[in-house]
Amino acid sequence: MCGVSIGEKEQLSAHLASHVTPSGYKCAYCHLPFTDLALLRDHTSINHSDTSKKSFQCVQCPSKFSGTYHLRRHVKTMHENSREHQCPDCPKKFVEQHCLKRHIRNVHKNIRDHTCPICSRGFTYRQDMFRHIVSVHQKVRDVTCPVCNKSFYHRYFINHAARVHDLTVKQRDGIFYIYDLEGRVVHKIS
Repeated sequence: MCGVSIGEKEQLSAHLASHVTPSGYKCAYCHLPFTDLALLRDHTSINHSDTSKKSFQCVQCPSKFSGTYHLRRHVKTMHENSREHQCPDCPKKFVEQHCLKRHIRNVHKNIRDHTCPICSRGFTYRQDMFRHIVSVHQKVRDVTCPVCNKSFYHRYFINHAARVHDLTVKQRDGIFYIYDLEGRVVHKIS
């Protein structure tokens, strides 16, 4: 790629990741890399912003949002289970048309336009590839499961808690709230 010779695998991973994000913008909270400062700002405001700046309160739960779009999407997904967009190839239904299109592209057409420069694994979305680089090659493990003490990159911890321990995890303001089956907060990770 650039002719630099590196002997250590971890150093190579970090160096190759610098080619993927030449501008060097990385989220301070989840370490996702961004090529554009505006994209990083959008990501941070949506995923990690202070709730005091989120003025759109859900009337059915404590969640707050920075705009009406995200509030409406939350209500449809979490409270109404409103899934109007049916996949023509399988029984899955989706809240929004773009989610259905993404599903068809990922699952039924298996399109992978973005390739990891380290291991050549294909991804449908660039952000998924970046997440893969951070968690697999750079080995970022920023959350430890309070049940089994395994460490995870935070995006994968949420799936782990649901699949392995039947727990629901929600992240707000950089804090993970872990709920039991009755919806009570049983643990908080900051």
